[in-house]
Amino acid sequence: MTARRLLVMLVVLEAVAAALLFGWRIRQPAPPALDTSRLDTVSAEELTKLRQEVGIDPEKWRALSEALMGYGYFPESEACYRRALELAPDSFEVRYGYAYCLQRLGKLLESIDAFTAARDRSAPAMQDTCTYHIGRCQLRLDDPQSAETTFRSILRFPPAALHLSRILIRTGRVNEALTLLDELLPSEFPDRVQPLQLKVSTQMFVDPSAVPTAELGRLQRAVESLTVSDHREFLNPIRFQYGLSRRVYDAAAQQAQGRIETAAAEYREIFRLALPSDRRQMAPMLARLELELGRPEAALALLEDLPTYSADTPETLVLHGDALDHLERRDEAVQKWEQAVRLHPRLTQHGRLAEHFEQIGNAPLAEHHTARALTYAGIEAYRANRLESAEAALEESLVLDPEFPLTWFYLAECRRAAGRLEQARTAYQECLKRNPDHDRALSALRSLSPEPQTEPSR
Repeated sequence: MTARRLLVMLVVLEAVAAALLFGWRIRQPAPPALDTSRLDTVSAEELTKLRQEVGIDPEKWRALSEALMGYGYFPESEACYRRALELAPDSFEVRYGYAYCLQRLGKLLESIDAFTAARDRSAPAMQDTCTYHIGRCQLRLDDPQSAETTFRSILRFPPAALHLSRILIRTGRVNEALTLLDELLPSEFPDRVQPLQLKVSTQMFVDPSAVPTAELGRLQRAVESLTVSDHREFLNPIRFQYGLSRRVYDAAAQQAQGRIETAAAEYREIFRLALPSDRRQMAPMLARLELELGRPEAALALLEDLPTYSADTPETLVLHGDALDHLERRDEAVQKWEQAVRLHPRLTQHGRLAEHFEQIGNAPLAEHHTARALTYAGIEAYRANRLESAEAALEESLVLDPEFPLTWFYLAECRRAAGRLEQARTAYQECLKRNPDHDRALSALRSLSPEPQTEPSR
């Protein structure tokens, strides 16, 4: 064979190989088209780049699927997960994400099958989670019998036990539900909000005349919610890997490390790039940082522009007042703080006003707001289950203003929770002297054991 013929054959073979490769490539499924118009430019660019780079790498398809789901592109995410499954059928992560996506799309029967397949490939730590999602899908399919069986199989998984209690109540097995809640509250539900709410509402349904005051007190002091839906826990970490969300996460890390100026500079750039819907969440945080850095003009500009995005809140009004105060526009600051108190009286709002009136020598108003600040500090401590701190703040408030019924009521609640029932009775009575129509004090007083009766003298 001559060198010329050999060269021609090589060229032909290369052309054939190129054609085959081109044909193979065009037959590979492409990720679905993506409308990024609702995203900020940074996030849109990163999702577009992910879409362009998937190739035939199952991990890249999984990453794209997760990113799309994290940003709410559920139909597009499902299509990508299907391709990732073709490339990595034994991957638990792919199957779990696919099942999760189907659930969010309302394709519940398919989701049950997918969670079952994921559970078969799962490490022990995730098996109960997969089973729990199967039960939730069954509930949404209006199949409480199947859901009950599923939840009973993982009874020590707290969210499943809570759902089982609800099923028992809705199907008329109230006593069984209350027994289950009583068994699980000390161990699985230590002062969790939702189980206590369920128990209180059920007891009141069974006997409307008997208010479960002790449980109501525990409910008020419950400091932890039970996670019954892990959408936030599952989806938020995905979002924080991309776009502006990742930059917010990085800036928060800088702030936590004490690099306030660096964090503030990054937040300013993020704020500039963000969509208006995201700016309303960022503006108060950035304004607080600007105040911390001694830039009240910048903070004020952010807060004055905030009504463009959302309504004022007590927190933003306090910040607005702080910025005005830093600029020595004291009368305007007081107006903002007083507006915040009218919207939602709390420790912070009253504290600002107490400090102001003390500075200008108005002792009566300073005492009034100091007393209110101490009352709300006591209420916050009570609800955080810090009873000694709560009682101390409430008693200090009463020294300044003994006529506020709310202070007496929460002092009584603290003493009741501590088991000092006679002292609690006295405080409830003091509350009712100042507000005879205070329903909660009346109910609490009725629920206490009767006062001891003294025998008449002979």
